[in-house]
Amino acid sequence: MTESIVRPHDGLTAGLPRIWVGFILAGVILVGEVLAVISEEGSSPGSAGPLVFLLAVLAAWIYWLYCVFRFHDAIGSVPGYRHPITPAKAVALHFVPLFNFYWTFRWPSKIALFVNWRTQTNSMMGWIPGVLVLGSVITMRIVDGFVGALLLFSAGAYISARIRRAARAAPVPGSAMAPPGYTRILPLSCG
Repeated sequence: MTESIVRPHDGLTAGLPRIWVGFILAGVILVGEVLAVISEEGSSPGSAGPLVFLLAVLAAWIYWLYCVFRFHDAIGSVPGYRHPITPAKAVALHFVPLFNFYWTFRWPSKIALFVNWRTQTNSMMGWIPGVLVLGSVITMRIVDGFVGALLLFSAGAYISARIRRAARAAPVPGSAMAPPGYTRILPLSCG
């Protein structure tokens, strides 16, 4: 009797976003901050510093949402696995006021569920990227945009590294454990 095996999915890592782009955007935010400070000290009207800063923060946020989309899209493309969060839902729920604070912890925990199942270990903790993302939002608003962007894309680097590790993991025998989110349907009959 042959046992069904979940095989590594090569397309999983190919679909992941390039996190280094986010770190470059963080560097552009730093340049915008420096230009803004220089323009304030020199009182030069029409300086591009604040505009560079605002555009870089906006670009970083849009790229982060793209990264979230790609994480969920890559996991959702694994044959035989049904990821509970669609890429569009993962992005859209970032815009729901107050709920978005909960969401920063919820979606990484679903990715961690997949990674831990695929690696058959507790190799990813969903709360770690949640704390980094929440910390980045607070840091961007209160302390510094550059540091906040670094925290944000550090969360992305953590998630991406864990997904890559899961893709390289040895095949999981189908009988080893049920895929995440599996619920057995009770055979109930009427009559």
